[in-house]
Amino acid sequence: MIVTTIDVENPSVSQPYGGTSMPLLSNMLDYQVTPYPAQFGIAGDGFDLMVNDQAPSIDTVTGAYTTMYIKSNSDMDFSFMTADSSLEGLIIADWTLTSTDENESVTGWMGEIIDFGEISHIQQNNPSIPTPGSFCVEDTSSSTGCRIGAEWLLTLYLHDEEGHTRITHIRLVTDDALADEFRPEASMSLIEDAVTDEFLTMDGTKTVGGVDWPIYRVRLTDTGDISLSFDPSMSHDADAPDGEDGIEMYEWRVFFDYPVDSSNPTLEGHEYQIPHAAGGDTWSYVFRNITSDGTLENQIRLELIVYDRAGKQSEKARMYFIIVGEDFGDDPPVVAITSPRSTDSQSEDLLTINGVVNSGAENGVMIEVGFDIATFELSPTPKATKKSIGKYNSTTTALGDGDSFTLTLDLSDLYLEQIGVQVTIYWRIVEGDGSRYTIDDSFVINLLPRSNDPCVNNPDSAGCGSSSGNTKMIMFAVIGIIAVIAIVGVTMVLRGRGKDDDVGDTVEQFGGVEQMDPVEAYVQQMVGQGYDEATAREYAEQYYAAFYAQQGKQGGGN
Repeated sequence: MIVTTIDVENPSVSQPYGGTSMPLLSNMLDYQVTPYPAQFGIAGDGFDLMVNDQAPSIDTVTGAYTTMYIKSNSDMDFSFMTADSSLEGLIIADWTLTSTDENESVTGWMGEIIDFGEISHIQQNNPSIPTPGSFCVEDTSSSTGCRIGAEWLLTLYLHDEEGHTRITHIRLVTDDALADEFRPEASMSLIEDAVTDEFLTMDGTKTVGGVDWPIYRVRLTDTGDISLSFDPSMSHDADAPDGEDGIEMYEWRVFFDYPVDSSNPTLEGHEYQIPHAAGGDTWSYVFRNITSDGTLENQIRLELIVYDRAGKQSEKARMYFIIVGEDFGDDPPVVAITSPRSTDSQSEDLLTINGVVNSGAENGVMIEVGFDIATFELSPTPKATKKSIGKYNSTTTALGDGDSFTLTLDLSDLYLEQIGVQVTIYWRIVEGDGSRYTIDDSFVINLLPRSNDPCVNNPDSAGCGSSSGNTKMIMFAVIGIIAVIAIVGVTMVLRGRGKDDDVGDTVEQFGGVEQMDPVEAYVQQMVGQGYDEATAREYAEQYYAAFYAQQGKQGGGN
């Protein structure tokens, strides 16, 4: 720029005021300086340069537009917008493109090559009709055919008819990695493993911003805490090159992580920033505070924000957690033995135990049975040995609520000859791996007396014919006859003393046997010896009838 002075009153320079052939002096005296329109301010205040209908961001330090990275071979639209719509149609825009590197050439508005120092100009008279531009400096070695790193200086001149002018500019650089048209999107998921399967359950959703975010109910482990891991790898930036997610930084935020009974709850959150390059695609957090007591509860909010390579941040992705104590929601398993009952008598070699799981099998239950509770503590090999001989048994698969089971034990060596015996059956309930619940119980069964003769016990077995059946009949006949004789004898004695003053005492001594039916008396005596009532009644009716038939033949009776 050259600055000089001119003597406008010199006739060789200008005519006097009013002259028309050399009116320099006249024009200077006639021009009146007017102020800028009130709303025609500076960039970012009175007007904005627009790229694809969006205003670029402004550097708060320099007040200028920040460098805009664009994809190579981009087609873009440029326009401007004033704060006062009344200025539309009164403002004229001039756009220029120049190279910022003296060693590099770029393309102009018409695709022409312009070297450093040259200017490509285009005018825009109507702000509603954008100025189009294509940005590609040919480079055959590039995958896109355009040079990465090519740089233009785009300058916008705005002026009105009064000569008021505003100027702003922005640097445009082709860089497919840093070009940023879209905000990144954050996405996270809970990494599922044995911990999440056992200690976590879904507890509905919470709607925020029109999105339903998951709520998890988390039970602490026996250590008083629980560590959960999260996977944000589905987060992505639509501007990223193919095969890349475009995420530079993961920012995790945790809010409201305080005990439900806290007297001083904090609203401050905890923030964790992890660069993608530092392994930020997996993150873990340890929960310790119980946030629900069954009545009151607060939800811990977990947020994820991701940043792309251009520094843009995503909207928040959310999850919510309710933390409960170790015992919460895990009721002890309830299992019922449906047979045998404690009042039942047993006479077979095998005892069949039936049962059902009523409730509480959240983690599956196993049932064990045996004659010795110490067997349950043995290692698998000794247990297998006892199982093979029928002294121990167990279910083979985990049972759930409503499942039934059947187990057998061998009783054959526990019977005693001529007298009954009681045997205790022990059983154990194990939920999961036993760390939550291991419950022991027992019941008693009655074994009827039995002969050592296998044919008496099982006359239908091989090698046992009718003789064994006759033996059984003779044995019960003898027992029956002896019992009946004793009962009848007592009855006759009592009748012979019917008028004696001591009859009442005698009858009382025999427990009312005078009024008792002989068959019923026999049944009671057999039951007292250990037989079940149905068997005793069968033999009583059979042999009492046989006894009186024999007495009738011999002329017996009163």
